[in-house]
Amino acid sequence: MRKKKYFLFIISLLIIISFISCKSENKNKDTQKDIEKTFDIKAAENIVNGYMGYLLKEDHENASKFYSKELVKSLPKINKGPLKIKGYNIDQINEIGKSGLFKIKVTTINATEPYTSLEEYTIKVIKEETDYKIGDISIMTEKESFIRNGKLRIRSKNNVDTNLLIDPSGIPNYAFTKDDKAKTNKIVVPKKNYGTMIFAYNGYSIAISTYDKNAFAGIIKIDESMSVQGGQKPGGMEGGQQEGGDGGAGGTEKGASGLVKEKPVGKEFTPLDLLKDCTIEYMTFSGDEKFILIQYKRNGQGKCIRVYNTESGEIIPYEFHKNYPIDKVDVIFSSFDKEVLNYEVLPRSASDKSVGEYIGRWQMSLKDFKVKKM
Repeated sequence: MRKKKYFLFIISLLIIISFISCKSENKNKDTQKDIEKTFDIKAAENIVNGYMGYLLKEDHENASKFYSKELVKSLPKINKGPLKIKGYNIDQINEIGKSGLFKIKVTTINATEPYTSLEEYTIKVIKEETDYKIGDISIMTEKESFIRNGKLRIRSKNNVDTNLLIDPSGIPNYAFTKDDKAKTNKIVVPKKNYGTMIFAYNGYSIAISTYDKNAFAGIIKIDESMSVQGGQKPGGMEGGQQEGGDGGAGGTEKGASGLVKEKPVGKEFTPLDLLKDCTIEYMTFSGDEKFILIQYKRNGQGKCIRVYNTESGEIIPYEFHKNYPIDKVDVIFSSFDKEVLNYEVLPRSASDKSVGEYIGRWQMSLKDFKVKKM
């Protein structure tokens, strides 16, 4: 009898152990399934920001580390060229199943000539095991602006025709430098050469620059609704040729000489600054387009930055060239984040120990314009 009870006890114990093991195994399987099903869209967004950050720095080697195994296989050899990415803004985020789809507005410039483009990157982020990777990238050019026959022109998407952006008469003849607080000395605006330019992310504004010994910058608001879509062109040409043999889709009007004059799509000009004895290297908008930054170099000194309100054209209260010894350091733009500006201060001479307190990464709040060393 005792043996029978002992036998039943052993059988019951084995059944209980087996039941617990199965339950634990099923729970582990369910947990694993939950992990596989989970897609963290915020983690995917961090991947996109990391990737775009490396593209801004032209660090393609580190940027490629974000690619999926499949995408890496088709990666071409990248040669550095004149086109540079100078800003990006994530426009749309969509979670689709086990992937994230990001639409990003990206602005590029040509470092050697007046040219800018606004592109839309569509980046798909997937999950490879536990890692988030970029599985697919497509790029569509939305707008381009460039110089042709001495004039700035603009093209939208895949249009063959182009519009006149602005002619010299649309640029102010005189302007104050923002360093002239008393507004006592208007200076002639250089119009001999066009310099660097860049689109805003919305595509309806563009910052341009001109230069000779001084440099001038301003923002143009664009209204392409005035452009003529097809129709009879000057000289009886359909959709035809403009002055200088240039293809154009701009509206036309008669000038003082009676000759047909192409109407520019630039409708409003906001002057930013006239920089004496300076070269503007590039400009870039903040993500919310409330601010625009100018990276410039003053002759005989270092590189520095200035930040302006895009609506008014006024410079912000904090003036970088007065807070850093520009004859000994370079102040270099890094990136715009939400309501902050990141920049770096570098020594012009590696052996100069007197500027140690300035050297490093800095951040400015775009709310109160206070800076802190990171």
